[in-house]
Order: sequence, then structure tokens, then C-alpha cells
Amino acid sequence: EKHLEDGCLEQDLSDWLRVLGLTNFYEQALDWFHEMGAATLEEVLEDGDSFDSFLEAMPTLSVLERNKFVAHGEDAFETMRARRKERGAGNLSSVPSTDASSGAAVHAGVGGSSY
Repeated sequence: EKHLEDGCLEQDLSDWLRVLGLTNFYEQALDWFHEMGAATLEEVLEDGDSFDSFLEAMPTLSVLERNKFVAHGEDAFETMRARRKERGAGNLSSVPSTDASSGAAVHAGVGGSSY
């Protein structure tokens, strides 16, 4: 299964960044995916050269944020996949994410936010 949900790169990317606690990079990341012609998040995560290129295209990443992508990117993808299976590929608003500044777990969607 190559896609988490066929045709949903934008949703996959948004959910992945939410799990990582790095949603502020959504637009920049989406632009890179479109420019590179990457069809799925999974194909970029599986190809080390593509993932390196993705990180290099994000010049505003701090060292901490870059390390978070490197250390937790694949785990965040697997968390996303597992949560979707549990919910039948439904809404990830209750998927725990990590706060980028503290590393503490937070829950997306708490406080009336909707994605």
C-alpha cells in the first residue's frame, strides 16, 4: 500500500507535520512536494536522497526542528498509519503530536481548533 489515502498528499503531509509538532512548515513542505513531483509522503521518507533534499529545501529549520524530522519522521509516519487503521482512515484530530519547543506530547484539536 503506497498511499495512506489515495490522492491525499496534502492531508498526509498535514497529519504528519501535526504528529511531529511542526505544522508551521506545511506550506513550505507542500511547495517542495509539488516542485519535486513527489506523489506521496511515503516515497520521500523511503528514499534517503529525497528526504535529504526535502530538509535542505527548508532553510528556516532550526537545528532542533531538523533533528526532529530526522529522528522522528518515520516514527511519526508509522503513528499516523496506525491511528488511521484504528479509526478507519478517519480524522486525526486526536492523534497526539509533539510540541516542537518542549518535546512534550500535545493533542491536536484541543481547545476548539479544527483542521
